[in-house]
Amino acid sequence: MKTVICLLATIITPLSLQAEDEKNALATKLYGIINTEDLKESAKSNDAAYKAYVSHTVSQFRTLYPEAPDGFFDEYEELMLKHFLSSQRKSTHKQRYIEFSSEQFDESELKALIDFYESALGQKVLKNRAEWTRQNSEYMEKAFREWYEKNSKLLVEEYRLLLEKYVAEFDRLEQSGVEQNSDDQSPNRSGDDE
Repeated sequence: MKTVICLLATIITPLSLQAEDEKNALATKLYGIINTEDLKESAKSNDAAYKAYVSHTVSQFRTLYPEAPDGFFDEYEELMLKHFLSSQRKSTHKQRYIEFSSEQFDESELKALIDFYESALGQKVLKNRAEWTRQNSEYMEKAFREWYEKNSKLLVEEYRLLLEKYVAEFDRLEQSGVEQNSDDQSPNRSGDDE
């Protein structure tokens, strides 16, 4: 019985790995078909909108905190952009899409999706998706701009108050640390002189 189980395991394991490889290959092909220029342009547009948002926000902070050290806000802006843009790398998106598709669809469904998107109707859907993406991006940009114009002063003020709260707390902690260090270094603190 043990021999039969071992034999079955040695046959089934490679077959299941081969099936996973096939699903990943199909998901990769599907990604290649649907990842059209409009999606690439949309990602660039989103990056540009994020850069503009960060730049505008940082300029507001510069106005609120003119006493900040030289270069502080430049470095802050660089850090925000670096972390956001690195998190949006295409390879990461592609890998997530492939993993998601492999988990959500079986082989026959992946093949059907590929057949559909390679068909005339599928190509029309992809073409119209570009227009939908463009219109949706314009709408989202306009909505965000309107929301930001309404709320930016409040957000900046709330951020300023939050910073003041924490700066005061850090100052208090720093001061208590200095006092504790000076107490630790004072003579006769443990009665060693007696």
